[in-house]
Amino acid sequence: MLAKKFLGTKILTMSTLIGDLIAGTLELLLWLVWEVLPAVCYFTGVSLVFAGTLGRVAVEYPKKSAKLHWAWQIGRSPQGRAILSPSLGTIIGFSFWVFVLGLAIIGYRYSDRADAAPPRSSAMSHARHALCHALNQPCASPVKEK
Repeated sequence: MLAKKFLGTKILTMSTLIGDLIAGTLELLLWLVWEVLPAVCYFTGVSLVFAGTLGRVAVEYPKKSAKLHWAWQIGRSPQGRAILSPSLGTIIGFSFWVFVLGLAIIGYRYSDRADAAPPRSSAMSHARHALCHALNQPCASPVKEK
């Protein structure tokens, strides 16, 4: 009601609401990309590295440094395990999810074409059409004559 008093029209208030909705959606998307995605990639890297190396390599925060920094480093724990830095764990997790997403896209792309015939090029259809005419047989797919 306050917006109607100052702005004077309902169209402008509706556009303001739509603009706020778009801005909120973009802000949520930005938060997901900058905050949630690295965390998901980090925890994926932690679990993949630990499971893939049967506990011989781990992804951990460095315990000795007073200042936590995300440098690319490989250290050793007192138990003899190799310790990867959090940034390397995030890169491993990101690479895993890119690989999974790529497989999903490829699987989706070819899932509906499993029983379909492969596409033929224009030259193949013209050659087949010429062969049908040479053998005096009807063609299955007619080619338009120019």
